[in-house]
Amino acid sequence: MLLVIMGHTIYFCMYHEKPANDPVLNIICTFHVPLFFFLSGFVIKQPPVGLKLLHKVRRFMIPMLVVGFLNALLIGKVSDFFLTSGHNGYWYLLTLTIFYLLLSLFLINRLKKRIYSFLIDVIMAGLLWLVLIKVFKLFNQPCDPFNLGSLYSFWPYFIAGYLIRKFGFEKFIIDKPWLTVILLFCYLMLLLAYYSHLNEPSIYVQYAIAFTAIAALLALFHHFEESHTFFDRQLSFIGNNTLDIYVYHYFFIRFISLDFLKSQSLIVELLVTISLTILIAYGSMGIGHLVQRGLSLITNRNHIN
Repeated sequence: MLLVIMGHTIYFCMYHEKPANDPVLNIICTFHVPLFFFLSGFVIKQPPVGLKLLHKVRRFMIPMLVVGFLNALLIGKVSDFFLTSGHNGYWYLLTLTIFYLLLSLFLINRLKKRIYSFLIDVIMAGLLWLVLIKVFKLFNQPCDPFNLGSLYSFWPYFIAGYLIRKFGFEKFIIDKPWLTVILLFCYLMLLLAYYSHLNEPSIYVQYAIAFTAIAALLALFHHFEESHTFFDRQLSFIGNNTLDIYVYHYFFIRFISLDFLKSQSLIVELLVTISLTILIAYGSMGIGHLVQRGLSLITNRNHIN
């Protein structure tokens, strides 16, 4: 989440949504959204069904529609919110909702034999990915409210996170320091190849770069899992409030200008954007807390009446 805010801060506040050859932004973009989707799948213990699935859909879509619409009113881009694929930045919640629906409708099997269960899940996940690619090619239009490109692009990360957690494959990565070093080295080598390539790398090369970074970070996360320092507690706190941070951080970055950073060194850019990222994260959580308190007061008052 912090990397997402930092990337958005650079993209929206420094370059105002224009193409930019910024080293910090370029590196972050190789894995931050893929990592977000991977972790979104990784935290799923059991795909929700019935009322649980409905609750999950409401949990994602209500903040998107309500908070996203309010943000669109403030920045004067209401039509973009409803009609463009990015939905003024809130596309992630719609895409995640569709992923949950696909997962809960098509990837539920109760086979006791692990190998058969794994093969069926992989086959179904692969077929769904091919269907998403086909749908994108058939219905891709300038006006794309379902953001079909993100569906097929990010589905592999989401479903990989879910399957790795479901079948315990993370054990092959964690607790092996030597493998973590190799993965980090491979990521750096792929990154160098990525930027030395004259043309835009294929999506498969981008998958290789992102999955290498994700695997390395998964191992690093595990190494610090048992830590209970102030820093770790704050990261855990931020992780538990990801949804609030995501939906409210746009209210900050849309009205901040960091044009002066374009003429500064990368060190200054990092110091400013990291500091701003932390402030925005806690400010977004503060707004979320106030909104929750307000909703609780209204709900309690209605019960009393």
